[in-house]
Formats: sequence, structure tokens, C-alpha cells
Amino acid sequence: MNAKYGKKFLINFSNLSFSMILSTVCSFLCFAILGNKMSVGDYGQFSAIIALASSVAIFINNVFASIVANREIAINPTLSRKLFLTFLKVRILVFVIACVPLTIYARNVGYERSLVVGLISLLFVDSFFELFEQIAFGLKLTKYSMILNSASSIVWLLFVWLLPAEYFCINVILLVFSFVSIIRTLAYCFVDFKVTKQYKGVISNLSYRYLFFNSLPYLYNRLLGIISVQLPIILLGGHAGLNETAYYSVGEKFTTPISKLTMVVVSSAFPFITAALKENRQKIGHILLGAFQLILSFGTCFCLLLSSVSDWGLLVLFGEKYIAAAEAFNYQIWFTIVIMIDSLFSMTLSADFKQKTLSVITTIDALSLIPFLYFGIDYGAKGVALAKLIYSTACLLYHVFIALKYWGKGISYGRIILSWCLFAASACLCVFYPLRVVLISATLITFIFAILLNYPILKMLTRKLKKKN
Repeated sequence: MNAKYGKKFLINFSNLSFSMILSTVCSFLCFAILGNKMSVGDYGQFSAIIALASSVAIFINNVFASIVANREIAINPTLSRKLFLTFLKVRILVFVIACVPLTIYARNVGYERSLVVGLISLLFVDSFFELFEQIAFGLKLTKYSMILNSASSIVWLLFVWLLPAEYFCINVILLVFSFVSIIRTLAYCFVDFKVTKQYKGVISNLSYRYLFFNSLPYLYNRLLGIISVQLPIILLGGHAGLNETAYYSVGEKFTTPISKLTMVVVSSAFPFITAALKENRQKIGHILLGAFQLILSFGTCFCLLLSSVSDWGLLVLFGEKYIAAAEAFNYQIWFTIVIMIDSLFSMTLSADFKQKTLSVITTIDALSLIPFLYFGIDYGAKGVALAKLIYSTACLLYHVFIALKYWGKGISYGRIILSWCLFAASACLCVFYPLRVVLISATLITFIFAILLNYPILKMLTRKLKKKN
């Protein structure tokens, strides 16, 4: 990645890192307050509605996949206005069509009218915000995401903090959450109209057929992704009850913001990686696999430390009624590492135009999760979380081997495999010996191992920082 790309990427990464940290903290605090003040059943239903809206939005978002718009704009920015309007028309049409069966389903399962309005509002946000963001990312603009995500997170936190206790019912919370999110979405729409205005009148030779068929692999992959992300919550709500859904959702409220914001950071890097892979494929491979290694080893330290104090944290943040969620939460913590690595892995495959390979991998991942969920669902939130942890640990290993095959020329396999072993062994420790003194001791030992494993990378980064200073 040359200096031209590097400087711009660092600016974008800094903007989104700030937004990621602030939004994650605000989101977790919001849902901690909601968990304290709402009934367990209402909290579980709120989480189930969010999951349902997200599931339908995955279909809407990928009929004409926004990442395709990002990639085409990164290659030719003058097409941004035309692509923005083309994708917007299709998105509106598919959204309207999807609202009909979703409304019928919601009424049939007993949702009252206000909940249906909230559900459709969340579907609108999930369907359009992602498109507006990807258009801006294709133009290498991230400051608008930073401003809008940060501002909406602070407004939502202030609302939840100041709302009188008697109004903490699902109807009020859902409608206000939807309202804040809709304002953020409409503001981004205005931004896109403004930043693409300079390219008004440019004619695109990209046909609807081309855009649709290039979107199909993403549609297929994202629909399969529902099995991993949204399906466990929906199944828990129907099979184990809303209380178990609420317990599982405690961990989801920690991992989901990290997942979404990791995708934002990865998406912002997408146009740079696409260009850089053409210029210096081997160097990008070294950077990617070095990132895998750092995330695996130092992420393991973070997960061990958080597991050792999670019961205290849940008691303080959510109250005694959520102590039963601690075991499931301890397993879900580890998904943050999986999310980061898989997001980087998928993005690099897409940037390298390996959509077919990505589709095959996604199919294997999704189908292999189903039997794990089948056996785990009978044990409620902790059973589903443990099932996903075992599955994710196995998937990580073969994803690493595929990454080494494509981009690992000249890279030693030893350190990255040892990093995975450190992750797997620490996760097992968390499952079988979840004693606080054991986990704290393991955190210290793992941190030392992480430094030793990553010493060459850390030394190189330190040298580069000294040169810049």
C-alpha cells in the first residue's frame, strides 16, 4: 500500500476507530440500563424484534449488494451519482415488497400495531443506512459515518438515561430507538446526495443485469450468515422462551456493536485493499496475516480477562436478574475475535475477486453450524453460546489455512498456528475451569506468550513509529 493510499486509509481508520469505541461503549451502556429497567420478557422481545428486522434486511440489502457499489465507485468515482440513484430505486422497491410478508407474519405471531410499526421502522433503517454508508466509503469518505454514528449513540444513551422508569416498556423503547435511527439514516441520505452532486449527469455503462449478477454471491453468503447471527435468537425465542433469549442477548449486545463497527472499518478499507492487491499482492498478504496473528493472540488475553470479571460486571450493569446470563456471556466474548478475523478474511477474498471461493466457504460454515445449534438449543442460552464457540474455533483454523494458501507466500506458518492454539486452549480453560484466579493467572501467562509470538511484528511497528517521529 503506497503513501497515497496509506495516508488516506489512516485518516479513515482513525475516524472509524473513534466512532467504533464511542458507539460500542454507548450501545453497551444503553442496553445495560434497559436490562436493568425493563422486564426480562420485554428485553427478550426487544432483542427478538431487532434480530427479525436484521434478518429480512439482509435479503433487501443484497439483491443489489451495497458492497458492489462500493467496489465500482472505488474503481471509478465518477459513477457514484448514477450508482447511488440506481441502487436507491431498487432498494426502495425491494423494501416495499418485503414489508408485506413481514407485516403479515408479525400480526400472525401476535405483535400489536405499535410493535409492527417499530419493526418496519427498524427494517427501513437496516435496509437503507448500509447503502448510504457504502456509497460514501466507495468515495473514501468516513467522517460522515463517524459524526452520525457518534451523535446518534450519544442521543440514544441520553434518552435511555433520562427516561422516567414508568416509561420503560417495549412500545416506548422500540419507537424511540427507531426514531433516532431513522433520523440518522435520512441525514446520511442527504450527505450522499450532496457528495455525489459533482458527478451528476455522468452516464454509466454498468447494466442492471451486471449489478444483479455481481450481487448474487453476496446475497447467498449473507442469507447463509443469518444461520449464525440471527437464527439463534429467533430459535431461542420460540423454543426456550423469552427469558433465555434475554440471557443470550446480553452477550449479543456486547458482540453485535463490535461486529457492526468491525464491518464498517473493514468496508472503509475495502477500496484501498482492492487497489493495493493489484499493486503489491505479497505485501498485503503479510499485513493481513500479521493482523490475524495479533488479533488471535492479544484478543485471547482480552477475552480471558473479561471472563474473569464478567459476573461482577453483569451484576453491576444488569442487576441480579441477569446473573444467570454469565456463563453464556463468557462463551460469547470469544466471538469478538472470530468476528474480526472473519470480517478481514471475507473482505480480502472479495477485494481479490474470489466471490465463488467465499460462497463455498460460507456454505460449509453455515451448514456445519446447524447440527451444533440442534444439540445446543435444548440447553438454552448457554447451550447455544457453547455450540457456537466450538464451531467457531474449528472454522477459524481452516479459514487461517485458506488465507495462508492464497496470501501466505514467504510467510512462516508456525507463529500464526501457535496463535490459534493459544486461542483454542484459552477458550477450553474458560469452559472447563472458569475460576477467577485461574483465568486471571492465564491472562498474565497468555499476555507474555502473545508478546513473544508477535515480537517481530511489534519490533517492526515500533521501528516504523520511531521513523515517523
